[in-house]
Amino acid sequence: MSKLPIHGLTLENLEEQIQALDLEPYRARQIFSWVHGHGLTDTAGMTNLSKAARSRLAQAFSLDGPTVDEVQRADDGTRKLRLKLQRDGAMIETVLIPADEKVTQCLSTQVGCGLGCRFCATASMGLSRNLTTDEIVGQVYAGREQLPDDKRISNLVFMGMGEPMNNLDSVLEAVQILCTDLGANFSPRRITISTAGVVPGIRELGQRMPQVGLAISLNATTDEVRNRIMPVNRRYPLKTLMEALRRYPLPRRRRITIEYVLIRDLNDSDADARQIPVLLH
Repeated sequence: MSKLPIHGLTLENLEEQIQALDLEPYRARQIFSWVHGHGLTDTAGMTNLSKAARSRLAQAFSLDGPTVDEVQRADDGTRKLRLKLQRDGAMIETVLIPADEKVTQCLSTQVGCGLGCRFCATASMGLSRNLTTDEIVGQVYAGREQLPDDKRISNLVFMGMGEPMNNLDSVLEAVQILCTDLGANFSPRRITISTAGVVPGIRELGQRMPQVGLAISLNATTDEVRNRIMPVNRRYPLKTLMEALRRYPLPRRRRITIEYVLIRDLNDSDADARQIPVLLH
């Protein structure tokens, strides 16, 4: 029988699994804290559990996460990690971006991407599969291991490989795990989910978890140009996208982030500059 990846279990899910192993329900909180709060990767270190309980856990759960295959460093301290996934050996990327003592981590949500944006290197890979919840969470812990003691990951942005809205269940489950106070204890206000403009996902995010940040990869001010560089626009054109953003249930004092990649002689004209505030008013 294959082991269950423990990093992909919310506290509630873990409580159910613990009871199925005939362990006391309160043990789930202890185990969750060891795994997500202390970063333990071996049940042997869970010293407030009996040896018999630890043995049962080791047989039922996998504590393995993605492994670092390569690290690329930039002059400003930014580090791009290539991670190898346990499930099938697939490779993904996550990026650590420093600012003083704090670090923002950019997370992937899919192996490759199926949206085909013309300016994106990941688009050339096509889509292999969605990442599972544990693989998303595991990126954070792999990144955390790369940092010195005086640095910490303060912000998470889902802007890496893949379209988060096309894997929203796993993304939001990962956010729930990462925001649990017994674990990594991130604030939802320090987490941003970016989309190329998948409108149903925007609506669903607003219904399920509006307290996290929303970012839109816009990159054009007309449907004609956006259709050329972002095929998703043919399904959800600018009028539909802007209407979804206007209806989005933003919490008080929050704003939607707009991302715009400048591409010479395509979306960088004076007319584009004048049209942006009209679109976003």
